[in-house]
Amino acid sequence: MANAPVYRHPPGRRREEIVQIYGKRWDIETFFKASKSYLRLAKELQGRTYDKMFTHTTIVFVRYIILSVTSRNGQDPRTIGGLLYDCCNELDDFRFIKD
Repeated sequence: MANAPVYRHPPGRRREEIVQIYGKRWDIETFFKASKSYLRLAKELQGRTYDKMFTHTTIVFVRYIILSVTSRNGQDPRTIGGLLYDCCNELDDFRFIKD
């Protein structure tokens, strides 16, 4: 265990910022978990060519988008423009290199 890697947060980041970033990354993890478990990502695929894998992944992601939009329409009163604006603001948190 002498060579075990030690995790350190990026320099210049506070612990609160790191928790916020990992919270957003958790959404990505749950997306892939739902895609694999419920939308059959990699289970319906019958070939190993790039085109077949790309097409299959695209179909699964479209299924997820349709389900997400349907769910959002029933629960979230914001408009698409407002959601896009909010997403753009959140993406700024993912930049590790300051301009």
